[in-house]
Amino acid sequence: MGPKALKKQESALAAPSVPLLGTTSKDTSLLRAALKGGMDSGLFFDTKFYAFSQRKPSGATFRPKPIYSNSGLLQARLPAYFGPLLSGDDREASQVGPLHGGFPTGKHSFNVDYEYSEDSDIEDDTTEDDSDLPVDDASSARKGTGGIGRIVILPHVAYSTWKALIFYLVTGEVAFAPLKSQRKESVKEADTDDQSPPNSSAPLCSPKSMYRIADQLELEDLKVLAQNDILSKLSADNILSELFSEFTSKHETICDLEITFACEKALDTISEHLAEWIKKIVLRERPYGAEVLASLFQRLAQSASKSAQTSQNTSEPPPTFNEKPSAFTDTRRFGSRTAPDTGRGPLVS
Repeated sequence: MGPKALKKQESALAAPSVPLLGTTSKDTSLLRAALKGGMDSGLFFDTKFYAFSQRKPSGATFRPKPIYSNSGLLQARLPAYFGPLLSGDDREASQVGPLHGGFPTGKHSFNVDYEYSEDSDIEDDTTEDDSDLPVDDASSARKGTGGIGRIVILPHVAYSTWKALIFYLVTGEVAFAPLKSQRKESVKEADTDDQSPPNSSAPLCSPKSMYRIADQLELEDLKVLAQNDILSKLSADNILSELFSEFTSKHETICDLEITFACEKALDTISEHLAEWIKKIVLRERPYGAEVLASLFQRLAQSASKSAQTSQNTSEPPPTFNEKPSAFTDTRRFGSRTAPDTGRGPLVS
């Protein structure tokens, strides 16, 4: 289930904003229904998602980790997406199995075509080859214990991102990690799992990774939160790295906002270092940066044109016909016939 599968059907209604759970009577009813069902079945968590957590240098992602949730709450929060996904209609997307068992047999526990190569919610593995990727066979699954529930494998979403999304959908809280491009000395070192800023219990995730998922699921409130966090972490030190990233090349709104930041607050950095990034684009080290570069040049040209126009409008205006002309002006206009200095302006021939 790639990013396209994450998007809602064309006919589906846009997702509503997601407030804190429990702030409305409807939320209270949802909680009561989920709790009652859990007490009857012994399972409050009846759904298990698997999402990848590590990436090889080749780009292959592996080591899927489980995230548990309650299907009733998820379907109530985002019915257009979770309704079809958890209904069992699409057997390729999900299956029924033991919630405390191992990774499902017959399913790939790695993905060589992960669609967001710069996903910072995926931990990089330094092993140079893919020889130690897990083998998909019956021996890879443990005997399940506990209850039976629905199991969903997410091949194109990071574990940290999905965990943070589920937490947000249930609580309305989200916490974002620093950008990788930020100076290390300006941010505290943080573990990507279960560590959050002070006064927050939400698991950390990348704001860029969350923006990507929120965009696909049309969660506008969450998308704005992630967008604002990204913008708050831009600086002259990291603007070019962010501007010419794979993420920015895929999101026009982010691109426009980052170009505005670059032109208004980081012109010195652009002047000094842009040539280095152009070289990377030419050498295909940043193949997705060409369109962003074109947009940046267009904005810089517009700014230069506007500045020139402003300068021209504020400069000293040329003499009018009512002003006394100089002899030099009259000589040029009339050739060998030097106009007499009558004090009434030049003659009309």
